[in-house]
Amino acid sequence: VLLDAKLPNDFTLEEKDLAHDLANLGQEHLFNDWPPQDEASTEKKAFMQQVAALNASYPGGLKAYVDNAKQLLQASKEGVNPLEGFTPTPVAE
Repeated sequence: VLLDAKLPNDFTLEEKDLAHDLANLGQEHLFNDWPPQDEASTEKKAFMQQVAALNASYPGGLKAYVDNAKQLLQASKEGVNPLEGFTPTPVAE
């Protein structure tokens, strides 16, 4: 994927950096079906706003999120239950 050829010209530097961060974290597949540079700019901006919100709100940002997801997927593949030993506690409404 030639990522820069798909990023709209009106993307901010932060949006471009986040797109490159995702690609560098092995998530370039997220951009595979993106149309050329200035097509669907509104939808692309909306996606990057969600990415920015995730990056800002998840402890450690995108890298920590992707790393955690990979660990959880690997554990699931190996049949490990991440909730092993936990007992659910009902919460009164």
